[in-house]
Amino acid sequence: MKPTVEVYIKYTLWTLPFTDAKILPLEFGFVKVFDVLALIAVIFLFKNFLTFKNGKTNMGYLVLVLLFVVTTIVGKIFSKFPANNIHTLYPLFSVFIFTRFFIHLLYEDFQRRFELFKILKIVFLFLIGIMCLQFFLGPSLSYYTAVHSNASGESFGTTRFPGLFVDSQTNGQFLAMASFFFLIIQTVKDKIEMKKSFLFFALAAICVVLAGSRSALGGFLIGFTLYFLFTDFKTKVIIGFVGMLAIGTLLIAQPNAAIFGRTENVGEDFSFREAIWIETIEIIEEYPSLGIGMGNFKKYIMIYNQDMNIVLEPGVDYYYFNQPENGYLKIIVEHGVLASIVLILLILIPFIKSLYGLLKLSINKEVVYVLSSLVSFLIAFNTVYSLVDYRITCLLGILVSMAILYTNSAKPKFL
Repeated sequence: MKPTVEVYIKYTLWTLPFTDAKILPLEFGFVKVFDVLALIAVIFLFKNFLTFKNGKTNMGYLVLVLLFVVTTIVGKIFSKFPANNIHTLYPLFSVFIFTRFFIHLLYEDFQRRFELFKILKIVFLFLIGIMCLQFFLGPSLSYYTAVHSNASGESFGTTRFPGLFVDSQTNGQFLAMASFFFLIIQTVKDKIEMKKSFLFFALAAICVVLAGSRSALGGFLIGFTLYFLFTDFKTKVIIGFVGMLAIGTLLIAQPNAAIFGRTENVGEDFSFREAIWIETIEIIEEYPSLGIGMGNFKKYIMIYNQDMNIVLEPGVDYYYFNQPENGYLKIIVEHGVLASIVLILLILIPFIKSLYGLLKLSINKEVVYVLSSLVSFLIAFNTVYSLVDYRITCLLGILVSMAILYTNSAKPKFL
């Protein structure tokens, strides 16, 4: 098969559930499937990678990407541990390569997005199917050697399902982002397709609940609220009826599972995280410009902030955090304020432009699903740094790319 941009993008999407699987162990570089696919693509499609079809191409996003990458690498080089966790720098290049080719493919024919969405829906249904199997067979059904400790909560009598992810929080976040893709259909007059889309969306929402991540559910609900605001009156009525029915069922059944079994721990969990956030902010104040270096958080606190740990066995075994229980603080403390601002702009600029277009009725209303998915990520990211998983990072790259493509579909000015 001849290597083409289309082949690379479609193959990456079909293998999305396993793109985070490692090919080489840590001692040999910790290379993952996504890294290898990106490297092969840029080697065989280098000409396409450098090709800009439009002479009036908007270079703003490219400048921001390069600024983020350069600032991050400089921060790593001049950190206290420049050689620590070098593999954490791979996503800077792998994700950029993927998103560059993703935009390149849809630039030539934006209508082809429905082909890619169809692949993603099938992939998402596969992941949902895995969760359904776990529901009946238990959360230990996973291709990881060990299930994360948060997949079960014996202390408060709950079970949380991680799917094909290393932990249930990441699974919940991914499903919350993925759920809104089911609502995108090519022909709105196709009644059967519409019913299927709502059915799969509802199934994804149930799986978000089963994942047991409060942040993921919160992100999903806020993203859903955004979708609700821009949908038609008939759909609003149906959603309202189903919502009241669901609330009534919960009040009557009072389930003690997943998220509902953990509501009593909200205050305790917040106090625990708040202490970590405060200490992390103090580190940021000490290294504001370039941060402590990407991938250095755990190494840094083990030497300079040794009280940031959980005592597993007094005097013998301690667990040191590899992230401050907040995605935004993780980026700021490791990358520095400058790189963090650049990254936020890369997400917020296309988001705000798309939202403005929706309000002005000057953009395809389909973009609301992309924005709802982005909102679900931005909310859930507040309590967990999930960009260490290529499936989340890849999906985020797709969402940002789609926001850029939608805003420029009428007047093509692409990355």
